[in-house]
Amino acid sequence: MQKVSFIVLFSLLGFLEIHAQLKVGKDPKSLQTNSYFNLQSDINRHIVITKDSSKLGIGTIAPNFSLEMLGLNNNDAIAVGNTILGSSYRGKISVLGSGANDRWMKINSDWNSTTNNTRAFGFFRGSNEYLTILDNGKTGINVPSPTSQLEVNGAATNNIAFDAGSSTTIDFTKSNLAYTSASGTSFTLNGLKDGGAYTLILTSTSNTGTATFSASGFTIKNMSTSAMTSGKEHIYSFIVAGTKVYVSMNTEN
Repeated sequence: MQKVSFIVLFSLLGFLEIHAQLKVGKDPKSLQTNSYFNLQSDINRHIVITKDSSKLGIGTIAPNFSLEMLGLNNNDAIAVGNTILGSSYRGKISVLGSGANDRWMKINSDWNSTTNNTRAFGFFRGSNEYLTILDNGKTGINVPSPTSQLEVNGAATNNIAFDAGSSTTIDFTKSNLAYTSASGTSFTLNGLKDGGAYTLILTSTSNTGTATFSASGFTIKNMSTSAMTSGKEHIYSFIVAGTKVYVSMNTEN
């Protein structure tokens, strides 16, 4: 009879749903009413799993996102890997690697207080820093300490030249290098920016006369231009300084 009673009891428990709260660490009797699980450290840092939607909070008892982590000061970090850089390492978000070919990055870090404390973002392979963004917005590609808004150590190329077809309207927002087979002498340039350098190739060999250019908001300054030669292709270069566009010309040999 006793054996049958236990069988019935455990069978009934199988249909029961048990709701319980678990508190671990400091002050275990003080439960957070919104959590199923709460781990509290001696300095009152919390890890919680909430009841409403099983949100996980680290450093907060009321996470607003599926995973929310809050720190106490600048020494708090999210790190994946190992902190091989030593005691000078401090970061907000860090993905670290120790090997010569490991890829790693740091966001909003000052991992070396003497030389790198202006970093907002850095991407590395081993000890080589390939992409740097400083707190002041200056960006370096293969330049760890850029002094210009964009500084590149190496060649910068267009991904592709813009084919304008046979149009006399050239959109330089597509590429700094464009070409057209248009037959004509009047061309409209769109997408020019102060400080930019642009190139236009006229591939038609039937053009004659002197090419003229217009760009909204800019004044065209012809520096070394002349009439086009029949049977030849022509290249025009544009340098934008302020509101002026300086034009030079080259003719196929």
